[in-house]
Amino acid sequence: MDFSIDEDVISLRDLAAEILADQSTPQHLSALDDEGVWFDTRTYSLLAEAGVLGALLPEDVGGAGMGPLGAHQVLEQIGYRVAQVPLWESLAVGGAILARHGDPEQQARLIPGLIDGGVVMTVGLHEAAGTHHRHPRCSATPTETPGVWTLSGAKTHVPFARQAQQILVSATTDAGAIGVFLLDPSSPGVTIEDQVSVSRRPIGLVTLHEARAEILGELDGVLDDLLIHAETGLAAMQLGNCDAALRTAVEYTSQRHQFGQPISSFQAVRQRLADCWTDVQAMRLTSLQASWALHECGDPAESDRAGAIAKFWAADAGHRVLSAAQHVHGGIGIDLDYGLHRHFRLGKHIEFTLGSASDQLRRIGHRYATSA
Repeated sequence: MDFSIDEDVISLRDLAAEILADQSTPQHLSALDDEGVWFDTRTYSLLAEAGVLGALLPEDVGGAGMGPLGAHQVLEQIGYRVAQVPLWESLAVGGAILARHGDPEQQARLIPGLIDGGVVMTVGLHEAAGTHHRHPRCSATPTETPGVWTLSGAKTHVPFARQAQQILVSATTDAGAIGVFLLDPSSPGVTIEDQVSVSRRPIGLVTLHEARAEILGELDGVLDDLLIHAETGLAAMQLGNCDAALRTAVEYTSQRHQFGQPISSFQAVRQRLADCWTDVQAMRLTSLQASWALHECGDPAESDRAGAIAKFWAADAGHRVLSAAQHVHGGIGIDLDYGLHRHFRLGKHIEFTLGSASDQLRRIGHRYATSA
């Protein structure tokens, strides 16, 4: 395996890092909090104008072809700055799946807006407790119009449900096949109720009653591909998030003195932060491996395996790193005027999205047990 990163991808990473460092500052995020706004439209527009959004999509649909490795590098920077933009939902997942499975008309209608930031696409995957996101209860029924189906059911914790112009919804047909459908949330039969998320990310309960939607690609297979992209993207974002939290903890413990010396000199603190560094490096390796598998390997089974492993590390190691960062800070770690709480909130959101560490372990174990 060659995990070396192309110079163009490195340039894309540096460009995204520069924009986010300038725009997604603690002061700006606090100002958004005061306004009661989460979606940082200014920063998202600047990323679009700089070509960062379009760079992640294939060249044959108008992008620059940076693909999953490019998405990994950009999402890492978004996690590092806790940037409040829907790039994971709209580009790393939605745009990528539309480019891979959409028909030419769907791509021509939606991808230009995704590239310029005018269209936000999100995903509706979670349902009520007891329903696994790989086996949706939301029902899909074909209509007389080719490619158009009606959807009934409910999707919970849908990010940017009110802000998005399109939602990718998973649903099951009467025959038991699973498909992914393009839904306009303003369509008749769609109602949205606001929900509260630990990360403050805007989410909503989307209830569907015979809402018309377009099928994306073929039945069976598209959802699996979507979930691989989603898990891989979450792992990349968690890497940047935990890297920043660890660096913040190292800086704080180097400056905070107790008994006449910095607390970073205490053996217990040093050992705990060293363990965090090891966890961050494991997250870096596994998330890069998952992105590489999507970008270069071309084997869905290998991509699925690597994505599950990366998501496990994002959830398990992410929990350890962020908890340790809070603990070594003491009381100031939960001060809302101090930025560490944003990393903790984002980390919890990522940890439980599309399955916790235990869920991923069960999935990995089942895979090995059934292949033996």
